[in-house]
Amino acid sequence: MEQYQMIGKLIGYVRTEANISQDKLCRGLCSRTFLARVENGKRECEQILSEALLQRAGVASDRFVFTANPEEQIWIMCREKMYRAVDVGDNEKANIAFEEYQKISERNGKERIISNVIRSMGDFTTRNFFGGNQ
Repeated sequence: MEQYQMIGKLIGYVRTEANISQDKLCRGLCSRTFLARVENGKRECEQILSEALLQRAGVASDRFVFTANPEEQIWIMCREKMYRAVDVGDNEKANIAFEEYQKISERNGKERIISNVIRSMGDFTTRNFFGGNQ
């Protein structure tokens, strides 16, 4: 069994155990059809989307090890840099990391996912580190 098939089975298992519908789990992240294909091992799911789905289902994605292609790894490292800057309250580094993350996201067609990542960081973060009161 391929790794992406195992991740899909994991997502399906966690979703079922949490008694969450596919529609509710994937809302704003991907289509229900895509999620069903991932859970059935017919489609590969990018790491960032896998993490978002697991987190929404109530499981900390850092409990699992994912592998990524080199381009996705750069994107993930940039996101982590942004989170670290926010955690320590470094506005300048957070803004720089956010701009870099946004460029990478737009270049790779991940605009919807980036908006969900920003929402997951919370209102405090977006108000204080990314452009003032929004």
